[in-house]
Formats: sequence, C-alpha cells, structure tokens
Amino acid sequence: MPAPRTKVILAVVAHADDLEFMAGGTVARLAGEKGHTVYEYILTDNSKGSYRLSPEEIIPISEAEARRAAEILGIRDVFF
Repeated sequence: MPAPRTKVILAVVAHADDLEFMAGGTVARLAGEKGHTVYEYILTDNSKGSYRLSPEEIIPISEAEARRAAEILGIRDVFF
C-alpha cells in the first residue's frame, strides 16, 4: 500500500483567536495525526481587540498569543 500523501494547508481567519475557537481540534489532528503542514493567515492585527489596552499594547500581545497557540496546535507558521 502506498504511503499517504501529506498536504499543505492554509487556514485563513479574520481574527487572532478564530481558528482556535472554530477549528482548533481539526487543525491539531491534521497537523499531528495526519502529518500535514498547516499555516495560518490572520487578516486583522486585533488592534480593536481590547477596551482596556491601546492598539500599541494589544497588537504584540495578540501576535504572541497566536504564535503560542499555533505552536500547541502544530501549525508550522503564522502570517499576519
């Protein structure tokens, strides 16, 4: 039986936490169990993501959180 083919997957989301809330388990399975290469593309910088923090404060926090979540899920890289 031939070896299963791996795929390259690009997940495109609007906000930094959309992928984790909507498809985190699926992405983790595709990357981990299936061995596919997964990338994430986040379309917004989350500058409006807090009522307490300024855009200058929230943007790097959101980026760091997205990168850490991607690491946990097995995503190869995140693009903003």
